[in-house]
Amino acid sequence: MEIFGCEAGSLLLYDHEKEELFFDVALGSKGEKVKTYRLKLGEGIAGYVALHKQPEIVNDVSQDPRFLRKVDEMTGFNTVNMLCVPLMFKGKIQGVLQVLNKRDE
Repeated sequence: MEIFGCEAGSLLLYDHEKEELFFDVALGSKGEKVKTYRLKLGEGIAGYVALHKQPEIVNDVSQDPRFLRKVDEMTGFNTVNMLCVPLMFKGKIQGVLQVLNKRDE
């Protein structure tokens, strides 16, 4: 979060049995609240990144139909923008790293 100058960040790991992402690390003011949420592969921007194994920069999540508003509603966080990067090992998805709400241009 410090390197990117962002408000929040998280590491989602992939549960290969359930085919879901779960929040292993969630930093920021609402980090603990989001840890109970799990994403199906392909669900939300992080799930999309995991499914397609490609990074995504979303400058305005309100304009992206993949964005899961229910996570913000559940936590009280206000996501504006994000960077999501897939974590891979030997061609297989292991998780997603994301940073939210870059403070500066």
